[in-house]
Amino acid sequence: MQTQWLQSIFVWLCLTLMANPIFIFSLQAEDPPPNPLSTEEKRFDLDDNQQLSDVESRFMIEILTQKVLTGTTFSEREIRQLGQQPSGRRSRSKGRGQRGEVNSRRVQPQELEIKDGSPTIPDRETFEILSYQGDELRRDTHLSGLEFVKFQLENGGTDKAQLYFMNTNTYRGHQSFMREMGLARAGKEQMRGVLTYRPFTQAPNGQLGIYTFEFEPNDAYPFDMVQFAYNQLIAKAPILKGRLGYCPLWGALDIYQQEEKLYQAAGLPVYFEDDLYADIGYLPLNTGESFGRLRLMELDQRPSPRDVVIYQTLPNEMPRVSGIITAVRQTPLSHVNLRAIQDKLPNAFITEAANHQSIQPLMGQFVYYRVRPDGFEIRAATRQEVDAHFANIRPTETQHPKRDLSVTQIRALDDIEFADSISVGVKSANIATMRDFGWAAGTVPNGFAIPFYFYDQFMQHNGFYQYVRQLLADPEFQQQTKKTGI
Repeated sequence: MQTQWLQSIFVWLCLTLMANPIFIFSLQAEDPPPNPLSTEEKRFDLDDNQQLSDVESRFMIEILTQKVLTGTTFSEREIRQLGQQPSGRRSRSKGRGQRGEVNSRRVQPQELEIKDGSPTIPDRETFEILSYQGDELRRDTHLSGLEFVKFQLENGGTDKAQLYFMNTNTYRGHQSFMREMGLARAGKEQMRGVLTYRPFTQAPNGQLGIYTFEFEPNDAYPFDMVQFAYNQLIAKAPILKGRLGYCPLWGALDIYQQEEKLYQAAGLPVYFEDDLYADIGYLPLNTGESFGRLRLMELDQRPSPRDVVIYQTLPNEMPRVSGIITAVRQTPLSHVNLRAIQDKLPNAFITEAANHQSIQPLMGQFVYYRVRPDGFEIRAATRQEVDAHFANIRPTETQHPKRDLSVTQIRALDDIEFADSISVGVKSANIATMRDFGWAAGTVPNGFAIPFYFYDQFMQHNGFYQYVRQLLADPEFQQQTKKTGI
């Protein structure tokens, strides 16, 4: 039995080396098989042929790297515009080109068509029509993943006030909305803000779900103007009554602290970013559904690909699993969630997950696990359901990714292009490509890549290919791998 177990580990290591390239010093023998493009990848499929060329892949790496390092995001339209430019001429900034002319006729709130906005939000359905939720944001990156509607209050603090709720799917920014509606820039009486829905925070009236409003980051309105906007929002959007609070951003913190007693005396709720997340008991990081065995993991344990795992603290490494639950909050760009997105796995933060009344009784059992934007579902599952799930996601045909074994030279990263991924692996090619982005010296490390040729020679010299084939054909070994989930 011990020999069979060691053999299982050996084959798992060999298959892992073939399937997962090691950073820069890659010994990977095969690139991952082509899969249907993800939603993110489709944005970079500039010729709409359902696959990414080397040029498109390199362009995607450049844009996504900018997003991670600078917080800059690009809409699909902007991606396609940038994709038509030579790489050396692509702008690293946005929103600084031609601003366009303001519409000569001013549109009144009551004249708004729903595709542009609305003068009121009478119900939740209208809010959902006007709202945007996603990551195609320009400056408001702190709103990524939240559902929000932008608004513009003209003549704030006067009896001539006019409130515009923007269709934020059509207009992600205030400037484009202002141009189309004929609204010229004005002084402090022109208040540009965001109304955000936060479904997992408890409102003062006891209901789950609140709305917060904020203004542009550098705007610092005094209490009387904030209160005026608060009253206008509730008057025009009855769904906000008892569930609306002010969220001062960094530019408004000083004046809020000076006037804090006025807010308290008026009973105007105020929320800070830390407060909004402190009492959240559930946060969906990646929606989806899966089956597997529910396991409470210690950091020194390694799960199998068929485990739905619960971690009390975030692990340093996230192996392939079937679903993820953490008892500590994650960020959308955490390594745990990036792995969940890559593998299309359900992933959520659930407070006190190991003791949750819906989870604790299922420990060690087969489960069905689903993450939704508004909650999660977990229940006992049968072995037949689990086997059927994994059979359904298993490729129907044997896949043989291409590898170029003719390259026998160890080369520096500066001598490698993205097209060389077929001989050195995608990770090495990606790092090499990033060195051409023009960043400051030392931002992207230097190094070299070992081609697949040497891995292939190692396997052949030691007879490991033949040994693996024999093990895979051994009925007893096959039975052991089914039990371990490898």
